[in-house]
Amino acid sequence: AKADRVKAELENKVKALEQELGTEKGHKNSFSSLLLQEKEKNDVLTRSNRELQDQECDPASSRNAEIRARVSTHRSCFHAPFPAHFHAHLLVNTTLSAFTKANFLHAEFEAQVRRRDEEARCLCGDIIKLETENSSLNKDLSKQRALVSTCDWQICTDQIKINELEQKVRDLETGKEAVADNLTKAKRELAGAATLRAEVVRALQQELCHRDNSVALLQAKNCSLQGAANRVRAELEEKATDLEGKLTTETLNKESLSSNLSQEEAKNDALTWNNQKLQEKVSRYDEEARCFRSDISKLERENRRLYCDLREQKGLVSSRGVQLHTNRIKINMLEQKVRS
Repeated sequence: AKADRVKAELENKVKALEQELGTEKGHKNSFSSLLLQEKEKNDVLTRSNRELQDQECDPASSRNAEIRARVSTHRSCFHAPFPAHFHAHLLVNTTLSAFTKANFLHAEFEAQVRRRDEEARCLCGDIIKLETENSSLNKDLSKQRALVSTCDWQICTDQIKINELEQKVRDLETGKEAVADNLTKAKRELAGAATLRAEVVRALQQELCHRDNSVALLQAKNCSLQGAANRVRAELEEKATDLEGKLTTETLNKESLSSNLSQEEAKNDALTWNNQKLQEKVSRYDEEARCFRSDISKLERENRRLYCDLREQKGLVSSRGVQLHTNRIKINMLEQKVRS
């Protein structure tokens, strides 16, 4: 049972470690997927930053060229000379008055200034947007680099933890193999002990059957002895009744017979008590069998003595009968003498 408990505990520990290893592998896979996603995002950001830098550095790019052209035109709007078509217009319209010419020039100049101011505002808005976009991209790039460094550090720590868990799993597998060997040895020892115990139990059962048979024989013998004792008692009672009928005149013989009968009853009571003791001692195998044998020998001696007493009583009865006959003869003779 102890080996089974140890085995169950080791199996539970192995299962827990396997679950931890699976979770760590899942974390590792998730971290690796996140790292790949972050790397892809960083690649996209680096490409976009490179494109922006190339656009800023490359004067031949269309947008930068357009922006530079707009800025240059905006900067030189107040210093640029009048266009050629304006001079041609002045030459053609020489007949106009100076006032109308001045108004026309002022209106055209104001329209050019407004157009150039609008273009300058648009260019400033585009520049501000590009600067904010570049700053946000730089911030995202720094965040992504920090996230990549943290992911690399987490991956390294997870790899160290995975290596430690794999080492623990290997140690547990070696311990599990040792425990399995110990369990097989213990099972073999238990099987050998079980076979020995079965053999011992079989031998004890055979001995118990043998002793039960001996006890049954003793009980049968005891029953036969009890029947014999009962028969003897019945015979003695019959003989006692006969003697009482024959010796009504002799009180001494009657007392002796009554004493003998009381002795016989006491002996019979002793026999019954011994029989009860024998019945109580039946469950005690060899010791009770020896007690039964000793009690049986005692009973046999008592029965022999009883038979001897019976023979003596028979002799006494016969001698008393002869004595009674002689006494009657003497009485008859004395009566005849008295009559004569």
